[in-house]
Amino acid sequence: MVFNTNDSSTISEIPVDGALSCLKYHKDNILVAAYTDDNMKGHLLLIPVQVGFPTKIDIPNCHQDEITSMVFFENKLLTASLDGYLKLWDKDTVKQQITAVAYGIATTGISRIIKVEDKNGKPYIIAGCRNDAIQFFEWSKGIIGTVV
Repeated sequence: MVFNTNDSSTISEIPVDGALSCLKYHKDNILVAAYTDDNMKGHLLLIPVQVGFPTKIDIPNCHQDEITSMVFFENKLLTASLDGYLKLWDKDTVKQQITAVAYGIATTGISRIIKVEDKNGKPYIIAGCRNDAIQFFEWSKGIIGTVV
């Protein structure tokens, strides 16, 4: 549901065909929702936040398990899942859809991700994994370290 922040009234309700697992808002007025269907496949839902919404674009079977975390990465969307994959998504303005442009894999399911930058602005991904480990990714190289 989308609420009015002034009086808590409901502005809109957007139905989702599964269990919602996370939400992320992009500064270009796009709400990204991740949900899991009855077969435990991770889906993405793009919702342009505009007058008269809800309009939604459903992208099915993005992951083979629940999507647990999302961050924006170089103006793309990075998703993490219990299937152990990190996937980087880019919006194809010609086809009006998003497609996976790259991926990385952890040693186990991923519960949370954050993006950090070193003092020179080089980005890294830190993933909290289900095997009680924290893994560090440099996108061009994959896993560069693990802390248990």
